[in-house]
Amino acid sequence: MSPKRPAVGSPATVKSPATAASIPQSPRLNIFAGHSLVFWATMHMKIMQQRVQDFGGTLQKELTAATTHIVCPPHLTAKEAAVKLACWTGPSKEVHVGQPATLLRVPQDAVFVTTDWVSRSIGRQALQPAEEYLPPGLKPALHPPVGTQQQQQQQQSVAEEPGHQSQPAAEPAHLPAPRPSSSTATIVLTDWQLTAAQQDVLRRVQCGDPPCQVERRGSEFVAVSGVRPTYTGGSTGIPWGSCGVWDEPVDEEGARDTFERLKAFWYHTGGQPVSPVAALPAAVTSGNPVCSHVACSRRSFCIVNGLEGVRKAYVASRGVDQFKIKAIDKGISQLIRCRQPLDTDEDVERVPHLGKKTILKVQEILHTGTSSRVTEAAADAELQVLNLFMEVWGVGDKTAERWYNLGCRTLDDLRARSEELNLTSLQEVGLKYFDDLQRKIPREEVARVEATVRQACFDLVERWEGYHQYRDVEFTFCQATGSYRRGAPLCGDIDMLTCLPPSHRDVDPQSFLKELIRSLLSKGLLLAEKAPTRDSAHLESSATWCGLCRPDGSHCVRRIDLKVYDPTQAPYALAYFGSSQSFCRALRYWATYNTAHLAKRYNPHATGFKLSDSVLQPMYRRWHPEKKRNRRRNEPKCEDGEPPPKNASGHHVDDRLLQPLARCADETSIFRELGLSFVPPSMRILKLEG
Repeated sequence: MSPKRPAVGSPATVKSPATAASIPQSPRLNIFAGHSLVFWATMHMKIMQQRVQDFGGTLQKELTAATTHIVCPPHLTAKEAAVKLACWTGPSKEVHVGQPATLLRVPQDAVFVTTDWVSRSIGRQALQPAEEYLPPGLKPALHPPVGTQQQQQQQQSVAEEPGHQSQPAAEPAHLPAPRPSSSTATIVLTDWQLTAAQQDVLRRVQCGDPPCQVERRGSEFVAVSGVRPTYTGGSTGIPWGSCGVWDEPVDEEGARDTFERLKAFWYHTGGQPVSPVAALPAAVTSGNPVCSHVACSRRSFCIVNGLEGVRKAYVASRGVDQFKIKAIDKGISQLIRCRQPLDTDEDVERVPHLGKKTILKVQEILHTGTSSRVTEAAADAELQVLNLFMEVWGVGDKTAERWYNLGCRTLDDLRARSEELNLTSLQEVGLKYFDDLQRKIPREEVARVEATVRQACFDLVERWEGYHQYRDVEFTFCQATGSYRRGAPLCGDIDMLTCLPPSHRDVDPQSFLKELIRSLLSKGLLLAEKAPTRDSAHLESSATWCGLCRPDGSHCVRRIDLKVYDPTQAPYALAYFGSSQSFCRALRYWATYNTAHLAKRYNPHATGFKLSDSVLQPMYRRWHPEKKRNRRRNEPKCEDGEPPPKNASGHHVDDRLLQPLARCADETSIFRELGLSFVPPSMRILKLEG
């Protein structure tokens, strides 16, 4: 029998003094030196408490005057904190926290932090700012209640006494400062516009710097006094949208870093991030003048376009299995993400997740530049007619096939037999303006449409009941988004996004959109409707209208989408519709699978965030993407050891949205919550679509 291996820590495994002395020992940092911590979080905290002591901190069993930090669970509420502080008799101060505002008596010198503050300080070997790790339930209230009616009457009586000279009262630290005066904005800002960082800047403005006053002239805001800011939101300290300015400051280095991180995270193979396009040699990325795909970089044609031609041929063919179309779609996605040029048949075979038939098609395109399937489709007159019919609004493969069987071969045949074919109103509009809808839209036309919609929107905001009490039209976002906002010279359609101002928080977006459509119809801009506003309960915070318009001075009819959102959803809607499809997907994928440590600051069960056009919300996802097909039998556990939430039947759910929501004041806040730097719209193109 072989001798037993000595146990760890036995005399046989102890190093000699000479050997131990030869190994350099890294010095232990006293990160928490001079700090005394009280742990209100007790679940699985023994190891963390020991680590605090190892790094020079002092643990206390109860709150004393020497306590510097109170480590709380992330979900601690103001009510629970008040119960724990009921016996505190030391120096204290009163603050309003939570929403709605709750008066809480807290220790004078101690600060509240979550458990993430301890772990992050240890991981980064430096004490982190405590204000960034404040439990959401103990954040300062932005609208604390004012004094009682009796106090107000006493102040008024003193002010009316003869010879009394009023003095400006010292502003409590927890009260939000009023923002600079503006001829069109005197509303007290809501919590989604005003942050603690902005208050300091606004106080400085009030103390001497002349405020900017703007007036609306048509579709634009013009400064009548002071200097109109170039940027708002972000790190400026100026409320986002002030003076009608919605551009946010950009850290170019941070934006490039975020762009490359998202690209590398999206361009992955087998779940492992790999180098982005920028890391490849210049000769590789610039060899193909046709496209930007790395797979096609050493070719004079695009392999992806060849597969897309195969897909079109499949769609137009009758009786083709839908699984073949899905296989082609999967192959296109994998080629777009391919990080190595395809030179040989072996290179194609190494591309992951390609089916055998798809590999043969790609190899054929690689050698000949096209596919025999595409060549056959080009020679097939029937397929050409079916493809032409399916380009008409509201026409699918079944309708196109029915028209072909009835003897129609051209669009003129459809127009001549419209009554016999029983065309829908959408199909009639698509036939009437077919040629116009195939043309791209120059930026000049989009700008003219944007000005018309903006003026109509601002007029409607000012006419809406209750507006004159606040006059905050400058906080109405109404701009063209999509490729126009990203700086494209030509656009496929016009995407107009409207986010209502704070004074319209209780206004139904669907009602507002219907009034806006009536106004634009009276101006002669809108022509036909493709998709009406949807009166659904789950869409009450937004409304959408799709149709056609004719810009001033243009002989062509253009597609236009009108969207109206609630003011609290403005940052998410703008980030969603201002990004390309590829960038938006990459950002949502990052939020779901790479932000567990950030989402746990809101809820201990969170495994990431759900990012949409209306919300950033912590969520629990049971399975990671690389483990979807390899589920374990054991009950899953969260990182903190707690079992995941269950539904009403007592079973674990795969996806579940959690509370509280992340409150973002601008687009920069969304990126910051996801651990990223703000990326301007002009950079939000990952070139995944080809």
